[in-house]
Amino acid sequence: MLRKGQQTHAARLQDSRAAWEAAKDSNGGNYRYLRYSHDSDTGLYVYVQITVKNGKVIERKCHKYSVRGHIASWVEEKGSVGSHSDCHPAETMDELYDECEDDVLTQDEDDNEISLELDEDGLLKKCAYTTAASTESCLRHIHVNDCHRGVILLNLVYLDENGGVRPEVIVGGQPATKQKAINKLRESRRRWKRDGHKDYNYVRSNSGMGYNRRVTKITVENGNVVKREYTEFDQIERSRIRKHWVEEDDMVGRHKDGYDAVTVEVLYSTCKELITEQYDYPSRISLDFYKNGTLKKCVRRPKNCYDWCGKGVVIEELILE
Repeated sequence: MLRKGQQTHAARLQDSRAAWEAAKDSNGGNYRYLRYSHDSDTGLYVYVQITVKNGKVIERKCHKYSVRGHIASWVEEKGSVGSHSDCHPAETMDELYDECEDDVLTQDEDDNEISLELDEDGLLKKCAYTTAASTESCLRHIHVNDCHRGVILLNLVYLDENGGVRPEVIVGGQPATKQKAINKLRESRRRWKRDGHKDYNYVRSNSGMGYNRRVTKITVENGNVVKREYTEFDQIERSRIRKHWVEEDDMVGRHKDGYDAVTVEVLYSTCKELITEQYDYPSRISLDFYKNGTLKKCVRRPKNCYDWCGKGVVIEELILE
């Protein structure tokens, strides 16, 4: 029996399908998902990865495992997609929604337990039914996920025009597109060159859970790095200095510790490479600028990373002379 205000499975699926149509259109119909199933009678685990471009399946990868390990794998591309019959079919997300609606939600709820799960964006991640008295081997299901490590993590990733996983992009604290980030970076770099900054110093630092805070200060004169200073602070007694050194002139670059002795112009190039690089996993790009338009932050982290596990540029302090 439904509680007051609770939607039926059919109504939830309808809303989810509408959300999917919007997401699909905004990403040009380019995405990838991994479907999983397990038969407890045979002990067989099957994973199929489907890649879709412009709304059509262009690749299907199938991997089979048992408790003894890997059994078989194969890949179909382009014209060969669908040539194997021993794996989940080469279906688009639209067809998974159809399968959920036609094959699962039509089951008699008096005789079957139906499960419909949606992700945080309201998109399909599980649609299943099983008879009340059956074992797990009777479970028929759809899992759309990207990673399996003992616990199924349900995920769907969008692909860019080159086949890389489309990143989440934040510019100035607001959601943006990858192209907007590139344009903003280009505009900032042009302003930096136009203003002709040749004498300045900047500070970068890095730290993480279980690590000391490490600070690097770079001094630039007449467009060249003339000094690099490194200070490492204790992670517990934060004011306590564990290591400190200064390099000047020809000695710059002698130590292995600290960030590289480079100009801000080089940091702009690093940021551009970071934004345009293709990743094969979900990530987030964060881009921010100082009030004068100079680059302040350009970081790319794997999605759901909460410590310093990403890479990039963060200029904590910039002094122009």
